Amino acid sequence: MITGQTKFAGLFAHPARHSLSPQIQNRLFKDCGVDGVYLAFDIVPAELEKAVESLKTLDAFGANLSMPHKEAAPALMDEVSTQVALTGAMNTIIWDGQKLYGESTDGVGFFRALASEKITTAEKTLLIFGGGGAVKSILAAASRFGPAVVQVALRSSAHREATQKELQKIAAATGLHLRFIALEELQELQAAVDAADILINGTNAGMTPHLETSALPEEIHYSSEKAFIDLVYAPLETVFLKRARLKGCRTLNGLAMLLFQGIASFELWTGKSPAASTVEALKKELFEINQKKEN
Repeated sequence: MITGQTKFAGLFAHPARHSLSPQIQNRLFKDCGVDGVYLAFDIVPAELEKAVESLKTLDAFGANLSMPHKEAAPALMDEVSTQVALTGAMNTIIWDGQKLYGESTDGVGFFRALASEKITTAEKTLLIFGGGGAVKSILAAASRFGPAVVQVALRSSAHREATQKELQKIAAATGLHLRFIALEELQELQAAVDAADILINGTNAGMTPHLETSALPEEIHYSSEKAFIDLVYAPLETVFLKRARLKGCRTLNGLAMLLFQGIASFELWTGKSPAASTVEALKKELFEINQKKEN
């Protein structure tokens, strides 16, 4: 029920209307007894600064940021977290009545999603495909969750050297043991897959219009003891995950990361954490929503 005391949080994105974040956050407000509401706002880049300033004027909890605003927003903050300073990207604004604070919950959301499915990363070897913003957030948070080694597989491109430097900077600042793999070197890639406990797709392979593609070449072999994680959640099962499932591997799509990064933002705004029953209900609800879209 909306009252005269209701505060709001929102999503700033372009486009924004497709987002599942309102379903997540409004359920969290309701179940945690917080007088709040969450709305999605379609904000074009030229209007981002005005939108951010409005959070102060309207005394909001804050906002989430999605594409294309994650890298533009840090410059509009009064203060940012160490992780945001390292990666240059953020997904959460907190307004505390005094200052705008920028944080990224993508990385911690990823690791909490794994933990919720009993997939542990402590002393494990990870193999991540891609080097974009989501991967940077995961790497910036990784040292807190104890992986022994993180391998990053990158495709040869004009930007590869610059990407490696950015990722190495994050590793050096956090004490992460990082190795780079050439995706086209199949022998090197096979060795990296053999060593990995958890394989993570951080590329757009498997998303529209690349539905029939996979970050991992089909000729690479692996055992059923490995876990495969895809940051993509539409479709619910990418080629990357389907091939792994058919070989008996554990698989997890990006819905869990979406949920737990949202929960982490909610906790920053309100200081409250949802009950396990709320989390499980949201997992089921998000899956059903996406399943209906695919059907």
